[in-house]
Amino acid sequence: MAIDVSVASVKSLLDDIASNKLNDETVTANINRSRRIVEDVQDPLAKDTRVEDAIRSIAVWLSYGSYTEGIAQALGNIAVADEVKLNHFRKVAELFLNQISKE
Repeated sequence: MAIDVSVASVKSLLDDIASNKLNDETVTANINRSRRIVEDVQDPLAKDTRVEDAIRSIAVWLSYGSYTEGIAQALGNIAVADEVKLNHFRKVAELFLNQISKE
């Protein structure tokens, strides 16, 4: 099975506002960055579906980070709720990454 994480699959996991504010190029860059992160730690025996989930969850975290960075630049800070959501996405990404790691 080929590992395919699409922009649409990442945006579907974000809230509507973040999804609409992020352009496809930013999400694509975050997917590519996520692939490199996963490739660095991936166990060769990890299932493709889990690898795909890890790439997608990291891309969601990075994309939401891009969104909140834009808010911070425009407003000077981000809401506590956005910070909590960003931390939640990070924790989820870590869980998926741990599932496919070599160690």
